Amino acid sequence: MKNFTLKNIEILERFNTNMNQRVIILVVYLLAMLILKEGFGTPFPYIAFLVVFFMLLSSLVLMFYFDQFFPREKTILTVYFPYVILDIFCLTVVFYYIGGIAWIGFIFYSFYIVLNFMTFPRRQALFLTVWILFLYLGLVLLQYFQIFPSFFLFLPGSQTLFHLPYVIATVIAYISTLILVAYYTRGFYQLYFNKILELQKIKEILEKESVFLERRVESKKTGLEKERETLQKRIEKREKELEQEEMTFRERAEELERFKKIVLGREEKLEGLQKELNVLQRKLKP
Repeated sequence: MKNFTLKNIEILERFNTNMNQRVIILVVYLLAMLILKEGFGTPFPYIAFLVVFFMLLSSLVLMFYFDQFFPREKTILTVYFPYVILDIFCLTVVFYYIGGIAWIGFIFYSFYIVLNFMTFPRRQALFLTVWILFLYLGLVLLQYFQIFPSFFLFLPGSQTLFHLPYVIATVIAYISTLILVAYYTRGFYQLYFNKILELQKIKEILEKESVFLERRVESKKTGLEKERETLQKRIEKREKELEQEEMTFRERAEELERFKKIVLGREEKLEGLQKELNVLQRKLKP
């Protein structure tokens, strides 16, 4: 998991939760279809089994791919988004062949709508919701205008509480759906609950770090205050020393000035004596 960021991990966790729940749901519905077909004679078409099996197999392949290669978050969403589009289309095909519009209806799409908003960004989740509505309404219109022939597991006249296969199939479908909704909710609740616990731990660590940093700042502040006082005293001491040195320099300058005047006076006297000497020497010459 080299170069695997926290965002990657969060998205991969949501993806794994989604896929784990999806595999369980597909297995449950595949088994329920087999039980209803073999045990109660419900006329599920074999193409519906094949499509559900394809959905299950593709989910397992996708899970294996992500577990092996640890892609980045962008790759996860880029690969998984078109997969969900195809998966919803396969679900619509299953609806068509089991007469889902006239029987179970829109209920199975609810899983995808909830999961999409839990897994994808808002824009992509909205797009998938529109895609679901488009497929469902399109299937309704295609059968209404008799472009596609209608398939019925149970004829409209047999969809009563007095027709035992219809009652058993409907009860199993709705009970399994409600159980799986609860199971799905529990899975994502656990995921977000763990996230909340993780954030709480991070909050506690940050609070401890904050207290520690406050103490360090206070200690540093005290140390800086002492250093400031020490520097202030050194500055005051140095100012006094500089004032004393300035006085000493002034006194020395005054002494040098007096010495200069004395030297200049002596030089003037020597020049005067030299002139007198020159005059006397001229007088003494014959």
